[in-house]
Amino acid sequence: DFQLKAVLDDDTVPKTELTEEQEEKLLAFAKADKTYSKNYDEILILLKTGLRISEFGGLTLPDLDFENRLVNIDHQLLRDTEIGYY
Repeated sequence: DFQLKAVLDDDTVPKTELTEEQEEKLLAFAKADKTYSKNYDEILILLKTGLRISEFGGLTLPDLDFENRLVNIDHQLLRDTEIGYY
């Protein structure tokens, strides 16, 4: 039986979530920084929802249910070198 781990080292770094303090520092920086302040709302949404950037980029108005406070996430923004984003 071929095992990929027999040929490749597993060099993945375990992912850990931000602490509350780290999150507060990131948001404070984003809010105060001239470059990132224009994306503060997007950063906040990504942090609070756990959405991937491609999922966030793929959201459309029909995905948002304001009355029930729900977001339908069943697609993402993709990029193809020939046709662009879809």
